[in-house]
Amino acid sequence: MFFQNDRLPYFISLLLGKDDENINDKIKSFFTADFCSLFRSFPGKTVTIRLLDAPLHEFIPRDADRLKKITAELRRLKIKTSPAELKALTQKLHEKNPMLGHRGVRSGITRPQIYNLQAEAAFTAQILCRSSKVHLAVMIPLVGLRKELDFSLNGKKIEGEIISGVHDAAEKIQAKYKIRLPYSA
Repeated sequence: MFFQNDRLPYFISLLLGKDDENINDKIKSFFTADFCSLFRSFPGKTVTIRLLDAPLHEFIPRDADRLKKITAELRRLKIKTSPAELKALTQKLHEKNPMLGHRGVRSGITRPQIYNLQAEAAFTAQILCRSSKVHLAVMIPLVGLRKELDFSLNGKKIEGEIISGVHDAAEKIQAKYKIRLPYSA
C-alpha cells in the first residue's frame, strides 16, 4: 500500500510533517481505491482494516540512489528536502526494538493525520462500494493503554487544535455522503 514507488513520496511527505491538502487527498485516493478493491473481494463479509503499525523509519530508503530518487520526487511535489534530511529523519525514527517504542497506535498518536487519512478512506470506500455490503471493522494496532485507544478512536483537543479520531472520520464521511453505514472500531 505505502511501499509502491508512485505512493512512497506522498507518504514520506507525511513523515516529514508536511500537511498539504493536495497530498492528503492523493494519499486518501490511493487508500480508497485499495479498500474498494478489498471490499469487492469479500462481499457480505466483515473486513477488518488494520491501521498502520509498521515502524516509520522503514518507509525511507537507505541507499543513496533511492534517497536521491525519492528526494527528486518530493521536489516534484513541491516539498523541499534533501537526501541528508531524509537520512536524518530515518535516524530520528529508528529504534532498536520498535515493538516497545514508536509503532502501531503510538505512530497514530504522534502523526494522527496518517490514521485519519486511512480511516476516512476506509469509510469512503465502504460507501462507494456499498454494493459489496461489507461490514467495516477498523483495528487500532498494538494498543497498550486505554488512553491510547481512546485518543485514536475519539480524538482530542490539544492546545486549541482538534485532532480527529476514527469516530470523527466516520462522522465526517457519513455526513458528506448523507448516509450511515455500520462499522466497528
